[in-house]
Amino acid sequence: MGSRGLLVGVLLSPLALLLAMPLVSGPVHPGRRALETPTSQPSRSAKKSPTPAATSAVGGVDPNLPLIVGETRRLAARAIDDTAAADHAAALVALGRRLVGTPARAIPAGSMPMERLVLDLTAVDPLSYVEQLLALVNSRQVRTRTEAVDRFSDHIRRLRYGGGRVDRCARLRHPRLWALAAARRGYLVDLTPFLPGARQRQVPLKDLFQSVPAGATPFSAAPAPCPPPGSAVLHLAELPLAAVPAAAASLRSGDLFVLVSRSPDRQAPGIGLLDLEGGRLGALVVQPGRGVVREPDLLQVARNRTGTTGVSFLRSLPNTDGRADP
Repeated sequence: MGSRGLLVGVLLSPLALLLAMPLVSGPVHPGRRALETPTSQPSRSAKKSPTPAATSAVGGVDPNLPLIVGETRRLAARAIDDTAAADHAAALVALGRRLVGTPARAIPAGSMPMERLVLDLTAVDPLSYVEQLLALVNSRQVRTRTEAVDRFSDHIRRLRYGGGRVDRCARLRHPRLWALAAARRGYLVDLTPFLPGARQRQVPLKDLFQSVPAGATPFSAAPAPCPPPGSAVLHLAELPLAAVPAAAASLRSGDLFVLVSRSPDRQAPGIGLLDLEGGRLGALVVQPGRGVVREPDLLQVARNRTGTTGVSFLRSLPNTDGRADP
């Protein structure tokens, strides 16, 4: 009740420009009907997603068309196929585990002079790892692998950009801002306000914007500056690190976590997936220089990050509306 009111109040604010996007059409589906097993034959009606060779030119290219890197198309289709019969939470964890060993990307996907919808399962940064997992797990109610990849692409676009249109200034780079937008679109629900020991924290909206991603190479021709985000202040819930053990009983594998810092985080975002084992809060996360790894103790991961004061937890919801926005 408190969390829903908080989100609505924040996200409808005219000052929160990037979060004021259209609501997802149709209801969130809490249940899942029996899934048809995808086949390897593409349907004639499905549009074939463009390949990098066909869409890499800067001039005259629709930035909303996906730039699919390397073996990403095959990896996505196979991952969706292999988890088709699993329930939502189990599929999310299985997808997260199968990417263990994927190398870390120093420059976040899409860091180029012309913003593009980049799909890349061959190398990931912390946010694109979680973002692509949510897109994969919500792309499984399909008849063909081609349809699955097309739906995967649509979910990435809807999760990555405010308003669902590819635009450098609408890119949701900070994990807390990204999570707020994903919750409004029906992909996540914030568990944090309902956990014992949770507290509210005031965060200026401008602190959740990053003008240049960490590790990005400066452009030869600097892009035009984005409009300032305004002076709005968000009231966000977080769980102090000392309160995390008591909240463990309310969490499950497949829940998302975001590490909260004392100051605006300009380094690698602290975001990942819970993978519980024997009552311990294990984590699937991207570590610099190591790529996707499974850490046995989320609290230790949090304490190893300088300045971390707490954690927020979110639960993924089935969101099967993979259609393009009108």
